[in-house]
Amino acid sequence: MPTPHLNIEIGKLMATVAALQNQLTDIKKEINILADQVSTLREELSNFIGTVQTKNTCQLIHEKLKNEYVSKLEILPLKTLAKTVCITAATAICLALMNLILK
Repeated sequence: MPTPHLNIEIGKLMATVAALQNQLTDIKKEINILADQVSTLREELSNFIGTVQTKNTCQLIHEKLKNEYVSKLEILPLKTLAKTVCITAATAICLALMNLILK
């Protein structure tokens, strides 16, 4: 026949086992949640990789756009020339007005 002390120890052991089972159940739930998150992340990464263009594709697109559109460097000399013409014309007009006023 078990002694009362042994019954107490068995009770403590059973309570510890129950607590460990609860912890194990919680860990399993967390692992399932983590597995779902990893699966979702893997799916998103696969979708992202599927939509991202390769470097060669991006270079080809860049070359096509470069051929179809004018770059800023091509416009720069015309812009400078237009500014020079505007400044020269404004200066000439100012000089002509000053010349008329002072006469």
